[in-house]
Amino acid sequence: MVLALGLLVLAFGQDVPQPRVVASWPAGPMETRVAFDAPWDESKGQALVGKAVRFVTDWKFEGELAIAAAHLRDEGRTLVLATDPHSVNASFFLPNPLAHSALQVTPYDLSGVEATWREREDDDSPSIVTWWPSLESAAFQALADRSIEHGRFRAALMKQGRLILKSRVALPKGKRTLRLESNVAMSVELNNDEKEGKSVLFEFEATEVPEDLTVRLSTGATMPSLRMTVGADAPSKLPKILLVPWSPDPPVVGGTPFEAPYDLVGGDAKRGEIVFFSEDSKCSICHKIGGKGGDVGPDLTRPRQRDLPSLFRAIAAPSDEIRPDYVPYTIATNDGIVAVGTVRAEGADSLRVLDAEGKSTIFKRADVQLFKAGSTSIMPVGLAGALGEDRMRDLLAFLLTQRPQP
Repeated sequence: MVLALGLLVLAFGQDVPQPRVVASWPAGPMETRVAFDAPWDESKGQALVGKAVRFVTDWKFEGELAIAAAHLRDEGRTLVLATDPHSVNASFFLPNPLAHSALQVTPYDLSGVEATWREREDDDSPSIVTWWPSLESAAFQALADRSIEHGRFRAALMKQGRLILKSRVALPKGKRTLRLESNVAMSVELNNDEKEGKSVLFEFEATEVPEDLTVRLSTGATMPSLRMTVGADAPSKLPKILLVPWSPDPPVVGGTPFEAPYDLVGGDAKRGEIVFFSEDSKCSICHKIGGKGGDVGPDLTRPRQRDLPSLFRAIAAPSDEIRPDYVPYTIATNDGIVAVGTVRAEGADSLRVLDAEGKSTIFKRADVQLFKAGSTSIMPVGLAGALGEDRMRDLLAFLLTQRPQP
């Protein structure tokens, strides 16, 4: 008895190895997955609900994706997070406890490939969908050795069926070359240019918008082996060249110089507050200040713009710069319903669309057929002209009195 108790104390006194993160990736526009090398604690997953995934571009904080639901699958080794939309290609940082250094978790981005295996080519055929780090099959194989989800996908590749790989090629502007090689015959389509064979070469003019890429090949006879090479003058990090097929287009940078048509100084903040909450401006339908107002657009209690010209431009030309966490989306359902607005996660199975009138509509994710990010703000154009010079000055004075974002 004494010996048994001693062994029990010894066992509990030792450090128990903690699960480590194998990989984290964007599994869809509103979903993130994390693979572990051992079962993770279910309670830790539930503790993530209500927290947020922070994202940065060029090491500048851009916003957050709220986590609306979390559950574990694959014997506790795959964590599935339902989040707000990934509206920009950025570095996404998972919150604690996932951010704990012992887990060795790193930020994820929107690079990668959507991989689908089907028994047949038609859409009704039984299928499995997962994420590959790149088109390099060696990278997928290394991941499949440690991730249950990817190991299951690799097992499917040994069966008779079709493998469909979809991605977007993001290369610097100019003439580019891309070669794909495989040990089995494949069909490769790059922006409507289709070629077949075990080795295909594309020469194309890259633009600022990524090119759609689809690779199709048969499975079952042998494990597919893929290799991708690009021109010598292109970046060498292949995973960053390939973006998931649903990734949004990059935001437009720059634009024509913008100048206010009149002097913006001299407004009255008290009168501006009345303008903000008035029926004429409708500002408070979409924006909140001091806890009052809507959630369609950013909270203006802490405006990012800190000067009159920037504030005026944000009102007069709202599409010139759209905050990534408020990018509008077009939603179309299987039964023909269409909605446009800011999208937020609503639990594990639904999403909420907030439109320009402040109306909120909930849709089941399974019913959504189209989910497309827009490049035009849903904020109406012409508000500055409708309000006139005096009321615009007052509104700007009121907005400028709000406490700036740190």
